[in-house]
Formats: sequence, structure tokens, C-alpha cells
Amino acid sequence: MNFEDYERSGLAAYASLAETVAAILAAAIEREGGYRLQQVTKRAKSPASLNKKLQDRQLEGTTAVETSIKDLAGCRLVFYTNSDVSRFINSGIIDRNFEILEAKLHHPRRDAEANNLYISNHYLVALRPERVALPEYASFASMRCEVQVQTILNHAWAEMAHDTIYKTPEFGSFGAQQFDSIKKRLHKVARKYLLPAGYEFQQIANDFKRLLEGKALFDGDPLEVIVQASDNNARADALETFSESVLPLYDDLQSVYPHVVERLIAAAEISRVTQPVAIDTPYGEIPAKTYADIVSKIAKVLTRYRYVDIEVTFEALRTLYGWAADEAERKPLIEVATSLAKHDLAVWRKHGPAAQAVLVDSVAQLGDDERRGSAKLLTSVPREILGAEVTGSSNTSETVTFHRGAVVASDALGDIRTKAIGLLKHQFALSEEEDERREVLLALQAATRPAIGAGYSNALARLVMDDTCSIICFEAEVAPRLSLSLRQATETRVHRNYRMYADLPEGMREDESLVAGQAKVKAAAFAFRDVVNSNPDFVAFKTLVGFDCVFPPAWEDETFRRAEADAYRAREVTALLALVNVRSADEWFDRLSRYARIESNDLATFPVFGKFLTKLAEEQPAIVLGYVDKLNGGPLEAFLPAMLSGFFASGEREKVLAMVEEWLKEGRYVEEITWFLRSADPFDESLLQRAAQSALRHGNARAVRNALLACADQYDEYPGMLIESVFLPALRYLSEAHDFSWIRMPWVSWLSKPIIEALEESQAEVVLEALLQYPDLEYDSEYIAASIAKRWPGRVIDFLGHRQAFKLTGRAPADYDALPFSVYELQAPLALVPDLMLAAARRWFNADSLHFRFDGGKLLASVFPDLASGLSDRLAQLIADGTKDDLAFALAILSGFEGREIIYDHVRNIVAALDVDSPLLKEARYVLQESGVVAGEFGFAELHARRKVWLEPWLRDERETVKAFAASKILELEQQIAAEVRAAEGSIALRRLNYGEELDEAEERTPNA
Repeated sequence: MNFEDYERSGLAAYASLAETVAAILAAAIEREGGYRLQQVTKRAKSPASLNKKLQDRQLEGTTAVETSIKDLAGCRLVFYTNSDVSRFINSGIIDRNFEILEAKLHHPRRDAEANNLYISNHYLVALRPERVALPEYASFASMRCEVQVQTILNHAWAEMAHDTIYKTPEFGSFGAQQFDSIKKRLHKVARKYLLPAGYEFQQIANDFKRLLEGKALFDGDPLEVIVQASDNNARADALETFSESVLPLYDDLQSVYPHVVERLIAAAEISRVTQPVAIDTPYGEIPAKTYADIVSKIAKVLTRYRYVDIEVTFEALRTLYGWAADEAERKPLIEVATSLAKHDLAVWRKHGPAAQAVLVDSVAQLGDDERRGSAKLLTSVPREILGAEVTGSSNTSETVTFHRGAVVASDALGDIRTKAIGLLKHQFALSEEEDERREVLLALQAATRPAIGAGYSNALARLVMDDTCSIICFEAEVAPRLSLSLRQATETRVHRNYRMYADLPEGMREDESLVAGQAKVKAAAFAFRDVVNSNPDFVAFKTLVGFDCVFPPAWEDETFRRAEADAYRAREVTALLALVNVRSADEWFDRLSRYARIESNDLATFPVFGKFLTKLAEEQPAIVLGYVDKLNGGPLEAFLPAMLSGFFASGEREKVLAMVEEWLKEGRYVEEITWFLRSADPFDESLLQRAAQSALRHGNARAVRNALLACADQYDEYPGMLIESVFLPALRYLSEAHDFSWIRMPWVSWLSKPIIEALEESQAEVVLEALLQYPDLEYDSEYIAASIAKRWPGRVIDFLGHRQAFKLTGRAPADYDALPFSVYELQAPLALVPDLMLAAARRWFNADSLHFRFDGGKLLASVFPDLASGLSDRLAQLIADGTKDDLAFALAILSGFEGREIIYDHVRNIVAALDVDSPLLKEARYVLQESGVVAGEFGFAELHARRKVWLEPWLRDERETVKAFAASKILELEQQIAAEVRAAEGSIALRRLNYGEELDEAEERTPNA
């Protein structure tokens, strides 16, 4: 069809097509419902407009107008808001009703000229074959129509731009400046008014929709929906909906808050006895919501609205805490109590410490039984009240600012603090458990800590000093009733308080009341010191047990630090050793047994205690041998390795060795013996062999593990025959038992262990076989594999393949990761054998090409970062000489490099080697689309822009496949850039509106993408 043909008959035909497309879209939109569609316009391109476009493109004589010009028929859908446009685009209406020949998103870049500020989604469509097959649509076969989708504001701008700058007249030397001014004003209208207005309209529509939805829920009595829910799954959903869509919309929340809380408590009570119902999903069942989930959601509501009625909130917390059965149910409630009691800046600015006053009075009204039942909750409240800092935060759409300062001292605050301290003292008196007492004493320490930073006045310092003195006096009073470990921790804190006031800051030295307060604190601290250290048992305890201990010189000498404390302690240990004799042996056995019962979750509690036992066994073996006879599973049994160290250095070595041999025959203390042998010096290899045999014979897995660790620890100095006689037998036993505890233990590292690096090939295979079923190759498991790879890289590479195969067997645990996402210690030895790695990778790819890119490909990218160590050259050779399968393999490897610039030359050569219809071209696009971590709202837009730059040289390539691929990919990137910029701008704008910020400067926040 030429131009004249279009004028005679094409115009009417394309007008009819536009009418048809518009009618189909309007009907589909109405059928789906819920859209705010302003209008649907349609038109056939006018002959004048067509003629100008043909001239501009130098196509005046074309006889293929219908293929040269896309928009002979046009249809525009105009919606009211951006969200309507987004919903329509994602609805699939166009795809379901038409063949989409081309899709393009128009969105301006920040640096766009006025005539490039057009915003719209364009689709070039044709009627589907099944529709064209109908007689009434047959005439539209092979005809195309452009569908434009935009908002009413963008439509208005587009119409104005179309009639002005789009159809730019030839001004010559007349009016050019005025026309530039018009373009600038049109640019300003788009950027300053229309774009912000579009987001404002969207926010208004969103808010109104939320209001209507909230009103509908409100009318349906949402609180009863929560209470009467059929199960906790439905109850959790109803709670979420109520808290997000109903509760924020109450006009007078204070009047209804007690009722709201009462119904939430009722819902919680019912949820306690509601049977769990697993949640069915298309991917299988997920765990049912429980009472703990309901409590957590109620806690979020209470936190958010805690100050609406403090007493109601506090009573709700007490009720829920009384029902709590475990830590998962208690934790969110304690967090609410903490947030309720802390000094919040926004509340302080309006009401001072009013919230804290209400809380201390509420707690004071409780009876002793009520306080016992909520001990931890009630301890957390005064702890926060006693803090000297007030905190808060302020937000904008782009920043969060945290504020921190000191509370303002006043008589009211002093009274509140005194009451809070009294509450804690009373709670201590009610406490019967060690943990509860510890919590109370720790809470009291909050009153002794000054605020950090500016605003710490002398008046507040006086309050803190007085309270510190009161608390130290209380601690001195209760100290004799404290356990030894709690007494030790309390002395450490009191010493810290003393040191804090040993020397006043310069600004406080002139204040007589502060100087007097300082003297009182010192006197109270010395009184506490004298009370606790008058007990010889406590003095012995802190000498032997613990890490952070206070010794007498530390009170007077400010320079008494760790080194001095260690030397002092060593002298005291020597003095204690001298006190142990035949007459006092039983007394010391009882004492040491008590000390050994102290619970410890670290390795810093008992080192000195262990050394004491070692030295005692060395110097007085007869006494300690008597202790051994009385172990009987008692607390000292755990310290038998320390005793053995002393025995073997004593004159009773042979006697003890004979005793150990008897134990090994009977299977007694094998675990302790093997643990001792980890550090024994001198080391007895044959004893370890016998101990390991005993452990294996008696099925003592922990002892077997300790024997294996002893081999690893002693091998560097005593290589001997440990690998074959102990290490490998122990490893086989543990592997058969699926016991992997030897791999990852506290204070045990397998990094560069000599015993692993010394393994022969067959021995290394045993270790790798043991690692096969271990869930991951991270940290120590990778260290072991890396040490083997230094000598036997091929074996480790095969092992990596075996792990992938094992994962596919169905016998691997659910958390099994065949290969690490990134390697560290393995990287260096594997990078030295690129040919082995590439050959293995090909085997992995051939076995499971679908998953290769996610494991084997990622592994290669980690071993050969930046295609280093010759991998780039090997890939280039593979691509140059390869078959289609070789090219697929190369693409799978390159996919692990996250679309970085280093892979572009290789992908370019692969594309050049492919036919235009090869499915691998799609794979090449995917490889270039991969990405790693992308930061920032415009991160993807900026990434796509960089990739477009990397692709532009391909357009000059002599190979047509490369040029065509690049042109298509660049067009795709341009669309992705526009989509990402639109999404980011929308996200920023809506967030700013949520914070009440203006949008007229929004364009300055958009990067050049």
C-alpha cells in the first residue's frame, strides 16, 4: 500500500480497526471491573500526519506503508491514576485479547529535553488468529494497531506537546527564542506539576481506598471476627488486617482503646485452647499459627498504641504474661513493657516523666503473689525507668535520625526513681530463684549509670550518685545471702561504680553536694568490699573461678590492670595450694565440688580452677587420688583431665598409668582420658591408641571424637602412626554414626591442620567420604577440604562432584548444600588446576545442566574471579572451536559472573557463532541479564545504563548476528531503564507523600540513567 492507497481506502480500514480494538479493550476493562477509566480514544492516522512522517523518514515513495509505519491505527486508554495504569498493565488484558508484536515504555530521563518528557506505555498489537478467523474480523488480518496507556495528566500533556513542540514549524530566524521558552515552560509543567500531581492523585486514591476498606471492616465488627475466628491462622490474619486497616482510622482511639484491648485479650485467651491447623499451600503444608503468634501480633498493637492508656496497656501485659508458657510467648511482652517504661523523647517533651510515674504506681499496687507471678516483666519496668537517658527518633522520606540525651532532673523524677528502686528491692525479697535475683541486681545497676553525651547536669549527677550509694548499701546488706558466683559478679559491678566516682570530672569538682555524694559512694563501696571479702570461702572462690575478678589492690591502685591481676592471682593460688593438706583434704573436696557446680557458658570461667587442680595433683597426688575415688559422676569429674595432667607430672605417674589402664579396660573415664591426651606433654602415642580402642570397643562416641581431636592436636609434634592407628578408625566410626561433632566445635579450628595436609591419597579419600554427608562446605569443613586440595586437588574436585550427585539421590538432608556459594580457603589450591576444574565442570554440566548455573557455575566463578588463572583463555578456545553443546556449557559458566563486563567479549563470540534462530541466543540474553548485589533505588537503572554502554560497540561488529542481538538487547535495556526509573520515582514520591513532604522538587532526586 502506497500513500495514495492509504488515502483512498486504508484510512477507513485503519479507522475501523482502531474502533474495533477500542471496543474490545473497553469491554474487557468493564468486565474485569475496578478501574478508573477516564476515556478510550481511537483514530486512524491522518493523511497529512502520515505524509509528514514519510517525508521525515525519506519514505515518500514506499509501497509498504502498512509495514513502514506502525501507528496507522491508534487507540489510547486514559486512566485517572498511576496505580490504574500499573494494574491494567499487569492484568494481562492486552495479552489475552491481542497478539503483542512490540511493547515499549516511555518514561523521561532526568536530563530529557521538553519534547522527550512523554510518559506512556505503548503496545503494537494485532488481532489474534482465532478472532481474525471470524467473518466480522477477517478484513483486519495482517493489520496492526498501536495501543497507548497513560494517565489523564500525561494525556493532557501529550496532547499539548503534540500540538506544539511535536509538530515543530520551521521558524528560520524568527521566533526561535520564544519557541525555546515555550519548551522550557512545557518541561516545567511536566516536572514540577504533572509528575507530582500524578503521584498525589495516586496517594489520594490509595488513601481513599484504604479508608473505604477500613470502614467496611469496621462495619463488620472486626474485633469479634478476631475473637470468633475458626482457628489461629484466621485469627492471625484478622489481627493483621485490623491493626493495619482499622485501628489507625479511629477518630477517638482513646475512648475505644480499653474495649479494643479487652477484646484482644479475649481473643488471646481463646487462642490458647485453639487446636493448631496446618496451612495448606500449593507447595505443601506450612506450620500452623500458634498462641505465640497471636501474642506477638497483639504485642505489636500494644507497642504502637501503648501511651493511649498506660494503665490499660500495663494490665494487658500482666494478663498475657500470666498465661505465657515459654520464652517465645514472654519475650514480645517484655519488649512492650520495656518500650512503655523507657524515657521516650516525644513523650518527655510534652509530659515529662508522666508515663514512668503511672507505671511505678501501677506496680506498687500489686500484691506479693502477683509480683511473684510476673517477676521478669515487673523487673524490666523499673530497670528502664531508672535509666538516665531519653531517646527518640525522627524520620524523613530518606533519613532516620536517632536522638539521645539526658533526662531532666526534678523532684518528680527523683521521687519516681526512689519508688522504682524500692520496687526492685521488694522484688528481690520475693525472689527465690538465683536467676530472678540476678535479674533484679542487674536492673538496679541501671540507676547507677550516668547518661552518655551532652545534657548531663549536676542535678542529675546528684540523683544518680544518691541512688548509687543506696544500691551499694543494699547490695552489701544482701551479699552474705548471695551465691558465690552472684556475689562475685556483684563485687565486680560495685568496683566499677567505685571507679566511676573515684575522680570527679572537672565540671563537678566545685559542686560541694557532688563532692559529698562522691565520698558517700566511696564509703559504701569500701563497706561492701569489707563485707564480701571477710568470707574466706568467697576469697578462695574468686581466686579460683571466673575471669573478671576484683582483688584488693584494684580498690586502691588505678593502674592495677589485667597483667597485675594475673600475677596477684597466681600468688594467691600458690597460697591456697599450701592450705590443702591431709587434715583439710575433705573440706577442700567439698569446696572444690561446690565451685565446680557453677554453671558456665564460656571457656573463661574455669582455666585457673583447672590449673589449680593440675598443680594440686602434681604436688599432692595422694590427696587428689583420694578425690578421684569420690568422683562418682559428681561435678569434679569434668575436671579429671586437669587432674591427669598433674598426675602424669608427679611421682605417682606409674601408679596413675596403671589406674588409667584399668579404667580403659572397664570403659570408665575414657572421654576424660582422651580429652586430657589432646594437650598431654609429654604425649604418649600408645596410650592414645589404647584409649581410642577402648572408646571404640565400648561405643563411646564422645571419647572417639576426643581421640580424633587428640590426633589432630598432637600430630605436628608427634606424627608417628596416629593417622592409621587412631585418626582414620575414629573417623570411620563417627561417619557410620552420622556424628559430625568433630568438624565444628568451640575453640577447635581445622584451618591448615598438619595432620590433614599430611594425608596420603587413599587416606584423604576416607576424610572426604566422611565429609560427603556433612550439610555444607563452610568454615571448618571447607578448611579440611582445602588442606587436602593442596596435595590432592583432583580428589577434592571429584568429591565436589560426588556431593552434587548425593544431593540428587534423595538421601541428603533438607538443609544440604552440595557446593558453597563462595569459596575461600579452597580458592587458591583449585585455581592452580584450571584444566581439572573445567573438565569436572563439564561432567557436572552434562549430568545436570538445569542446576549447573546455580552450583557448579557459581563455584567456578568463585574459584576463578575475573576469569583469572587462565580460565578466560580456555573459554575463548572452547568457544572458537566448540560445538553447540560447548557453547551452551560456556554460557552456563559465564552465568555465574553476574553479568559483569568481563564476560561480554566471550558472549559476543558465542552470539556470533549461533544461528539467528538458535535457542542459545535466549540463554545469552539471560547470561547478560544476571546481576549480583545492586544497591539504591535507582541501582538497576544505573546497572542497565552501564550494560547498554558495554553493548554499544557490538553495533559496529561486522557479524550480522551480533549487531542484531545487540540492537535488540539495547532496546530491551532502554525499556528496563525506563521501567526502573518510573518505579523508583514512584516509590520515592509516594514515600515522600507519606511523610508530608512536597513533590515539586522530585526531579532532583532522579539520577541520570
